[in-house]
Amino acid sequence: MLEFFLFLLGVAMVKVAISPLSELLLTAGVIKENYEGVQIPTALGLVFPLTLPLSLACLTLKRAFFNPGEVYLLLFITTGMGLAGLCDDLLKTDKEKGFRGHFAQLLRGKLTSGALKAITGLVFGFIFTSGLWILGQTGWLMLIPQTLVVALSTNSINLFDLRPGRAVKFFLFLSALFFLLLEVRGVEGPYFRFLYPVIGGLFAYLPVDIKAHGMLGDTGANFLGALLGAVVVLTKDEFLLWFALLFFLFLQLSAEKFSFSQVIEGNRVLRFLDQLGRD
Repeated sequence: MLEFFLFLLGVAMVKVAISPLSELLLTAGVIKENYEGVQIPTALGLVFPLTLPLSLACLTLKRAFFNPGEVYLLLFITTGMGLAGLCDDLLKTDKEKGFRGHFAQLLRGKLTSGALKAITGLVFGFIFTSGLWILGQTGWLMLIPQTLVVALSTNSINLFDLRPGRAVKFFLFLSALFFLLLEVRGVEGPYFRFLYPVIGGLFAYLPVDIKAHGMLGDTGANFLGALLGAVVVLTKDEFLLWFALLFFLFLQLSAEKFSFSQVIEGNRVLRFLDQLGRD
């Protein structure tokens, strides 16, 4: 019942907020050409860090399920990374691609928006995991892998935000995959309740994104990635943590070698799923 309520709450909040936010971004000139060359509002994913606090406030009332400190730490990492993504949306030049390009520029003394976002992800991720350690929810030996999961998860969703709806579909796929891994192993995953209002919101948001009327942007992709990584860490299941870490590392290394768009276009099943809902 709680999960259904959170899902509907997410749908309702995004439904109400998406149109005025889109108008605000257009008025402010926060726009970008999509892959078809059409100017549309970017950073529309800002709707999620703006609406999530209300659903988290509802969850703080359920003290039997969660430590309120964990809820506030989750709010910190998702809001912080969402705003870091917003900085990237506003400052990005798109000249550098991937970790290699951004950090190569950083070594030359030039700070790029992507390098700033990556550094912020590591710092904010460490603050988040350190907070859990202070609360007694994790051991200090796990701080490094947990921090990496949050930071890499944040960037991994971003890697797929190149076509309408792709990042949202990938987030939903990963959420289902991680949840199923826990179910198969008989591990409870109460922290996945944090995803329900966002998943509800995504169902309200997806038609806008998939029809290319607005972009999730780094703002939304960062938020979704940070949320998923944080939920993996909060679940406190070592198998899931190490699986997620290796999976995200694989994605990062693969992204430096080849284009995910080309891989998707070259596979009939992936292409069908990627284009589903666009026509």
